[in-house]
Amino acid sequence: MPLQISQFYIPPGFIDLGLGDPQFSLLPLDLLRRAAEERLSQNDPEFLQYGAEQGDGTFRQSLAKFLSRGYVCPVEPDSLFITNGASMGLHLICTLLPG
Repeated sequence: MPLQISQFYIPPGFIDLGLGDPQFSLLPLDLLRRAAEERLSQNDPEFLQYGAEQGDGTFRQSLAKFLSRGYVCPVEPDSLFITNGASMGLHLICTLLPG
């Protein structure tokens, strides 16, 4: 195998989720395009802001309702904390724990 100089060598056939840029063929592009057009057509740029640290309130309310039905017990929106993925969640937890 030749020496790899690049820090981001990805072997052929390997899907690296760490880079955060999956192949377009893996994404539901039509669905994403329709969702973006719908939200952008509302002429409300507020959704582009960082927002509350806990996550979007409307999303947390919807997620709480969904989880309450699934778990058959009440889930409060204020008990939910939305992250951009497992890595971010783990980072936040480790940041809060005493070292």
